[in-house]
Amino acid sequence: LVRFWIFQNNFSGKIPDWVGSLTNMEQFLAYDNSFSGYIPTTIGNLRQLESLDLSHNFLQGSIPDQVYDITSLERLILTDNTLSGDLSLRIGGLTGLTDLWLNFNSFQGEIPSEISELANLSKCI
Repeated sequence: LVRFWIFQNNFSGKIPDWVGSLTNMEQFLAYDNSFSGYIPTTIGNLRQLESLDLSHNFLQGSIPDQVYDITSLERLILTDNTLSGDLSLRIGGLTGLTDLWLNFNSFQGEIPSEISELANLSKCI
């Protein structure tokens, strides 16, 4: 499975851990649903993932460190959830990012200067 598009539905509950076993996935688009809980750490197994869009859900907690291991990411869209905590300094390792959308959450602390290392970044919202 390369594209897992389940956006604009009424899916609810937690994003299942088994999503991380879909290791050929390049796009996981699950925006505009009613997912709650935490972003599963197993998403870090998706080493070919280019686009992760979990926006407009009810996700909480911080961005798991495993997300920063997905160096193939180009689009990380987490808009409009209830995510919180500090942004990891490891965000600078996502050098392929072109889009980083974190607006309408509850992140705190300082914006890491490592974001300035993202030379391909064209949209940071």
